[in-house]
Amino acid sequence: MSIATAETDPFDALDAADSAFTRRAWADAAPARVYELVSDVSATDRWSPSADHVAFDPGAGPWVGAWFSGRDRRNGKEWTSRSQIVQADPGAAFGFVVGGAENGIVR
Repeated sequence: MSIATAETDPFDALDAADSAFTRRAWADAAPARVYELVSDVSATDRWSPSADHVAFDPGAGPWVGAWFSGRDRRNGKEWTSRSQIVQADPGAAFGFVVGGAENGIVR
């Protein structure tokens, strides 16, 4: 059995406080319209000050199991992430997990 160290496990070297943040928005619109807006991941850069170039994989869309990629920039850092849709209930809820449903790190 081996023990993970900062050299073998990149998460050990991360300070989550550097990347933690929450965004909230209130929309004066019907739930179906809000769902239409948030499930269009290519529009994420309109809502997020750090997201850029977000797009579904070819042939994918806003349904459970679909994947998309995006680039983020914050505090002088830039990274690309892959996300998987985990909830798609039109007019009610849309959710995704950065890193995928099985091994994700952010919901």
